[in-house]
Amino acid sequence: MQMQLRVPRDVIKANVAKRMVKGKPGHRRELVDDSDFTIVRRFQAEYRGLVNYYLMAYNVAALAEYHWVMQTSLLNTLANKHKTTTTKIAKKLRTTTDTPYGPMTVYRVVVHRGKEQKPLVAEFGGIPLRKQAVKELRDIPYQVWGVRSDPATRLLKQKCEMCGRSGEELAGIETKHVLHYIEVHHIRKLADIQPKGRRELPDWKKRMIAMRRKTLIVCLECHDNIHAGRPCRPRVVKESEMDIVSGEPDTLKGVSPVLRGADGEGA
Repeated sequence: MQMQLRVPRDVIKANVAKRMVKGKPGHRRELVDDSDFTIVRRFQAEYRGLVNYYLMAYNVAALAEYHWVMQTSLLNTLANKHKTTTTKIAKKLRTTTDTPYGPMTVYRVVVHRGKEQKPLVAEFGGIPLRKQAVKELRDIPYQVWGVRSDPATRLLKQKCEMCGRSGEELAGIETKHVLHYIEVHHIRKLADIQPKGRRELPDWKKRMIAMRRKTLIVCLECHDNIHAGRPCRPRVVKESEMDIVSGEPDTLKGVSPVLRGADGEGA
């Protein structure tokens, strides 16, 4: 027995009934206050969603009834918005678009945004109701794994992004906070810390701008310094992170490494 994909008649009836008022396609009052561009895009999104779902059905052409109802409802909505007739709206917006099966009639709204930007275009229609080839059907659902967000991943490292000290190194420091030594500094948006004028930005702002992140993982001391407007603790440079300089002549030219002690001052 041959199996075929088809559009259920009940689906067509149910979607057509949503747009019918007293046996005729009615206008949508909830959209009258929107712009023409938004109205056309809304109708097209709803129409495209149903049609694309059934494009592999052998009787997809049966959705022509749904297309006519949605098209008429769109024109009625725009006519009601502009207090004019459906015929005038249709004449104003009607145009054609090219498809793999030839030109098709569409209703288009164009919003011009000046010479520097491309215009916004919304169209209703333009989808050929032709059966598409059956593509791969996956009966096995995709397995979705939870992925930690970027701030959570950085926080789990338990390392200050300003001074470089880890939570283990800070564990011996006397503090009233006994549960954690690494915190997250938040800002509302990056625009709040963007440079204005020629005033020098603090290091923590420069780092957030460079990282393009609204969060900064910092230790308690650096966090307090940020809110107090004080400079953060200088970054600790470990020996493993320093550049290795050979004993060849001229290798030390332009190189002036500074080792910082525990108090943050140069050795």
